[in-house]
Amino acid sequence: MKRNLLLMPLLAWALFVPIAAVNAIAESPPQELKELEELERYNWVLGTQTFAPNYKHTEETELVETAGRIRQMGSNLLKIALDAGKFSDTKEFKAASPTDLLKREPSFGQVLQMDFTYYLFWVYTPGVHWQDGMSAEEKEREYACIKELAVWLLSSFSGTGKEFYLGHWEGDWYLVDRYDREQTIVSPTRLQGMADWYNIRQKAVEDALKETPHHDVKLYQYAELNLVRMKEPMDRIVNRVLPYVNVDYVSYSAYESLEAGSYEGVRSLLERSLDTIANNLPRKEGFTGRRVFIGEYGFPLRQTQTPAEQERRARWVMRIGLEWGCPFILYWQMYDNEKDAQGQLGFWMIDDKDEKQPVYKTHERFYREMKEWVREFQTDKKRLPTPEEYRQKAASFFK
Repeated sequence: MKRNLLLMPLLAWALFVPIAAVNAIAESPPQELKELEELERYNWVLGTQTFAPNYKHTEETELVETAGRIRQMGSNLLKIALDAGKFSDTKEFKAASPTDLLKREPSFGQVLQMDFTYYLFWVYTPGVHWQDGMSAEEKEREYACIKELAVWLLSSFSGTGKEFYLGHWEGDWYLVDRYDREQTIVSPTRLQGMADWYNIRQKAVEDALKETPHHDVKLYQYAELNLVRMKEPMDRIVNRVLPYVNVDYVSYSAYESLEAGSYEGVRSLLERSLDTIANNLPRKEGFTGRRVFIGEYGFPLRQTQTPAEQERRARWVMRIGLEWGCPFILYWQMYDNEKDAQGQLGFWMIDDKDEKQPVYKTHERFYREMKEWVREFQTDKKRLPTPEEYRQKAASFFK
C-alpha cells in the first residue's frame, strides 16, 4: 500500500554554516589553462566515461590514457569518479577529500588541464552516511567538503569556459536494501536522509557560486536515478525524494529501459522513463530546456554477440535521447570494467586488444560531421545553432 510521506524541509542549520567552516585552500590554481574557444566548448551532447578499466595500452596511467582516448575520439566531455581507487595505478593514493585528490594526485590534475569543457564527477564526502539519517556533524562535514570543492573549482578554472557537474553513482541502489529492485517500502529516515544530503550539497554549490569571485566557469549538482520503471507503487528517488529537493540536473542510468529488442520498444520504455523523471523534477529559476540526461547506457558484447549489433542498439539510444532533448547522453564506457572467468564482458568502445569498436567509430564520425556542420552554420548565420537546432540535426545522423 502506497504511503503519503511528505519529506520534512531541510533543517535551518544549513543557512548558518559560516564560510570559515570550509577548509582553507593553500595551493595555487592550475597554471597555463587556456580559455576554450567558442566552438571548442559547444555541447555535442554525446559522450562517454572512464571508471576502473581492466586494461591499458600505453605507459600512461589508466586515467590519463583513457581520458586521452576520449579526447582523441573528438569528445569534449569527461565523466570520472573523484576516487583514486577507481584506477588500479592510483588506488594507493590516500586523499583527505575530493579537493585534496584533485590538488595532489598527478593523474587527476593532468586530466583537469586537458581541454575538456564538461566534467561530470562522482563525489562523496568521507565519513558521511546518510542512510540512517544525517547527524549534525555529518551535515556540517558534507557542506564543508562540497563547498571546499566548489570554491576550488570556481577559483581555479575561472575564465576557462569549463563546466563542472557534481553527482554520484546510481542512487536508487543506495536507497533500497542490497540491490533489491523489488523492495516496495523504504524507511522515512532513509528517505529524509537522502533528501537532506541532496539539499545540503546544493546549498554548498550555490553558496560557493555566490561567494566566490569567478567568471566564465559553471558549476552544478546532479542526482542519478536508476530505478524509475515500477510494476506497482514503490518508494524510489523519482517519486519519494526528487519532488522535495532542488538539484540542478538529474542523470538517468538507463539500463532498465533498454531491455526491448526493437527500436520502437526501447523508444517507448526510455521516453516514458525520461518523462517520469522530468515530471517529478521541480522547476528551477534560471534554467531552460531539459534538465534530465542519460548518464549511463550501454550494451556489453556478451549480450549483443556482435560489435555491429552493439553499435546498432547504441544508435537507438542516441537518437531517442537527442529527439527527447537530453543535454547529455553518455555511453558506458571507453574501456571495459567488467570481466569474469570467461573474459571481458565487452562494455567498451576500445577493446582489450586496442581495437576501436564500431560504436567508437560512430562517435568519432559523429563529432567530425557535426563539428563541420556547426562551423558551416556559424559562417552562414553568424551565430552558433541553438541546442534545439543542433539536436534536430544531430538526431538525423542516426536515422
